[in-house]
Amino acid sequence: MRKRTTYLEDVEGVDCELTFEPVEWIDMHKAKVDDKYVVAYCVQDNDYRDIDDLLGDCMGKMYSFHRHAGHDDHSNGLEALGNTSDGEADLDAVWDRAWHEATDRLVKRVMLRYELADIAATYDGTSYEEPYQDQEKYVESCLRQDCNDSGWANIMYDEDLRAVLEEMWSEPAYFPGDKDAQLLDVYSHSGEHWSLSGGGMRCRWDTASGAGVWVPDEYLRQQLDDDEAKGKDRADQARTYCEQFLDTYNDIISGNVFGCVVEWFDEDGTSIDHDSCWGFIGDDHAQEALKSEFFDPVCKRLADEVPAEAGV
Repeated sequence: MRKRTTYLEDVEGVDCELTFEPVEWIDMHKAKVDDKYVVAYCVQDNDYRDIDDLLGDCMGKMYSFHRHAGHDDHSNGLEALGNTSDGEADLDAVWDRAWHEATDRLVKRVMLRYELADIAATYDGTSYEEPYQDQEKYVESCLRQDCNDSGWANIMYDEDLRAVLEEMWSEPAYFPGDKDAQLLDVYSHSGEHWSLSGGGMRCRWDTASGAGVWVPDEYLRQQLDDDEAKGKDRADQARTYCEQFLDTYNDIISGNVFGCVVEWFDEDGTSIDHDSCWGFIGDDHAQEALKSEFFDPVCKRLADEVPAEAGV
């Protein structure tokens, strides 16, 4: 035998059977309009299919480093942070993007740190030997040819070039990742709560630092460009937009997603019709929409119909 649960709401002494189960913590709106009864209420929405679709555009996107996250999350997140698949600074990307600058810096670094004679001796017996009268020019030529021929990891002064590339990696002009990306932490205890790295709920056992990364989408990127053009600090704006994203995202994963429903009944409490919309994120948003977008318009429409009905 199948059992059916009914949800009855009393409106001025008349029992009205609701189509859906209302949530108890968001206030319901009820009214009698002439000989009809109106009930507006919120319902838990558990049927949304995709968080990204629910968030919509101009919110950005989060990549998780959780072990159960997909490969794309890991690779895209590491790329946004300017890292390799091993989580190390992607120096290859810096070299590929700015090898001319890296070579110039290496030449200056090596010629300041070592004696010219010692550098020249390093290249003795190589194909870089040139009949330079000027030892300084000869040394510079060797260093530049070495960088050009060998690739950065295989040159004679690879450790010096690594130091140069690491320095460049930390500079905004040469950073290979997403300059607007924000590193995230997650607190996991009977659910998850995400925050900017270093903020949010802290627990030595339940908080994972660097658990994900947020990046702006193309629409938000344009907004950041506009903000920067108006003199606003881009990094501060990116953090603000990330926090807005996290407020919404945390609401979604905590189950704070609702449908708004308005139903109207005849004088006996028999359902006439209903209207609904789903995917409202957060209690406040749902409560505000319930009254302004559902309850008030239906009450007004029914009230406007009263004179016409009375004249029939």
